[in-house]
Amino acid sequence: MIIPIIKLSIQTSAIDWINAVCSIITAAGVIGGGIWTYNTYLKTKNKEMYEKVLLSVYAPLYKILYRQEFIRDNMLLRKDCPNKDTSTTDCAPILDIETCKNGIIISQIGRCEIIEKTKEMNLAYASPKLIELLSAYEFACKFQDKHKSDYHMYIDECKKDINDINENTKQIAHSYVAFDISIHNIEKDLILEIIRGFKQYKKMLGLDKDCSVENNEINNKYKVDFDEIKKQIESDCQK
Repeated sequence: MIIPIIKLSIQTSAIDWINAVCSIITAAGVIGGGIWTYNTYLKTKNKEMYEKVLLSVYAPLYKILYRQEFIRDNMLLRKDCPNKDTSTTDCAPILDIETCKNGIIISQIGRCEIIEKTKEMNLAYASPKLIELLSAYEFACKFQDKHKSDYHMYIDECKKDINDINENTKQIAHSYVAFDISIHNIEKDLILEIIRGFKQYKKMLGLDKDCSVENNEINNKYKVDFDEIKKQIESDCQK
């Protein structure tokens, strides 16, 4: 009777071992599935966050920058630079163009666009640096708009007799120039920050191919050569 008991014990141990292995495999599958599900969830949530940041902050600002470079090239505004070796962004980092009809402004390109777009943004998605730049930029631009006529009056008075100008007018004129210089510097940093954020979130979404940014500058692929323009005009004149 002893031998059968031993055989039964061996069979029972083998079954327990198989059950234990199956339990481990099942548990590993559950854990692995849980990890895969969690990672998939994180990727989805991260993708949604990247899309929100891109769509609500950087893409609208980049669109303004790209359009202004397209306008700058096709209006040949680069020729207005005092120094031929000066880059576009050193001449006028962000354009400030107004289109008027019967004395009424019907459209604005550049500075006003950026300031207006800022009001529509959810700045919770913006980087601290971008928030700082936009905040300083908005105030400086508004100060300039408010005191532009005061500054021109100050210059006219300077040509007559600077000693007759009161201290308050002088202070406003000095502040106007200070903000003008600040705006120029802010715009250069603002362009770099917008491009940086746009490229970063495009890359995170795997959409960074065929981007028109080269060396942190927007490359207008649709720029028309001046000789081509001249040739077309000469051709039209001969018709």
